[in-house]
Amino acid sequence: MARTSDVILSLGSNKGNRRQYLHTGLTRLQDVGYSINRVSPILESPAQLPPNSPTQWNRPYLNLVVRGSTSLDIKSFSKLTKRIQSEMGLKDAHSRWAPRNLDIDIVSWGNEVVHFNGTTFPDSEVYLKPFVLSPLVHMNPDLQFSGMSAETVLDLSCSHSGNLHVPLWMGILNVTPDSFSDGGVHNDLDNVESTTKIMIEDGVNIIDIGAESTRPNATPLSAKEEWNRLSPVLDLVQNICESCLFAPQISIDTYHPETALKAVQSGVDIINDVGGLGCDEMLDLAKSSDCTFVAMHSVTVPVDPSVSIDPDSDACEVFETWLDRRQKTWEDAGLDLSRIIIDPGIGFGKTSLQSLHLMRSARRLRGHGYRLAIGHSRKSFLKTFSIRGSSELDPETVGASIQLCSQSVDVLRVHNVNAHVRAYLSWAHLLDNTA
Repeated sequence: MARTSDVILSLGSNKGNRRQYLHTGLTRLQDVGYSINRVSPILESPAQLPPNSPTQWNRPYLNLVVRGSTSLDIKSFSKLTKRIQSEMGLKDAHSRWAPRNLDIDIVSWGNEVVHFNGTTFPDSEVYLKPFVLSPLVHMNPDLQFSGMSAETVLDLSCSHSGNLHVPLWMGILNVTPDSFSDGGVHNDLDNVESTTKIMIEDGVNIIDIGAESTRPNATPLSAKEEWNRLSPVLDLVQNICESCLFAPQISIDTYHPETALKAVQSGVDIINDVGGLGCDEMLDLAKSSDCTFVAMHSVTVPVDPSVSIDPDSDACEVFETWLDRRQKTWEDAGLDLSRIIIDPGIGFGKTSLQSLHLMRSARRLRGHGYRLAIGHSRKSFLKTFSIRGSSELDPETVGASIQLCSQSVDVLRVHNVNAHVRAYLSWAHLLDNTA
């Protein structure tokens, strides 16, 4: 019986219909005996180019990493990947840096260090590249490579903080009548449909659907009321995503275990728990499902303005103490910690200055061994230096988001996906990205 090897590949395209080329590349790989187990989200990043490259080479890539297995040896498999690239248009590229329809790189081969054709696998020249490392963090944060200088790819990403880190954009889809900046906007399914399609076109990675407002003094919903409001919207969004190449993940923003259970049974990818993944029912669900869970720190949910962290307290220390206690709970419950994303809960029981302190300290918070999400979009702390109303705070939000990108935050939860994707790509092109 032929030996099967676990193989991680990096795929990129910066020419033509990039999504279609990536999809075709994965299909062709399967056709030659590569069995796909997991695919990362698609991330966009600048091309890495040598100095004095032709201007027309400076085209952004769409990138992904994929984990799978093959019974082929590395020599035969490498030959097949080169053939796939050639047949898809690589032969038209006059240099390895020129735009191409499809690039396929072997990141790792099996569980051992392998030497082939002058290259060592796993190849640090490849897996340290941001267009590989960032998708790896989002796909498999606890992945370990032989000979790697850190315990996991997440640890490696944290230790290489100077490199470009590509975030996931979580687009907010509130179907509430009373959210602070967009309440009532998506009260009918036609608006939900158009907003969903626009976010997908703009490059959203996660669509986060919320049916209960958590703004200060919001009216709480029962789990039944929440699900009745949420269910038709979830069905519609899932139907839209079914027809997409590399559809975004779907997240449900809820602290009700009953709602979360129904959402998981409906096939969602993420539960965004503003309750912080602390109640027994939510812990049981997290243990029994394959979903990712976002655990957010909050003092009260919905927000009670009369209850907050002591204004003289260090918000980071408060969050870190909470995280230590939660981690003990998660470990005792037997959870897979790699499926948990932490969120410091900007504005949830924190003063404006405490919220700013948490955001300035994002790199420190990310160093606790979890992926980090920040939900800061249009929140009231921005009004301490802006005279605009909540619905007009997108430019201020974008400015904060770019600073968070510089701290390698993993997930940014925003209202205006288009503005963020465009601003991020412009910022990323100004970083030193020399090959």
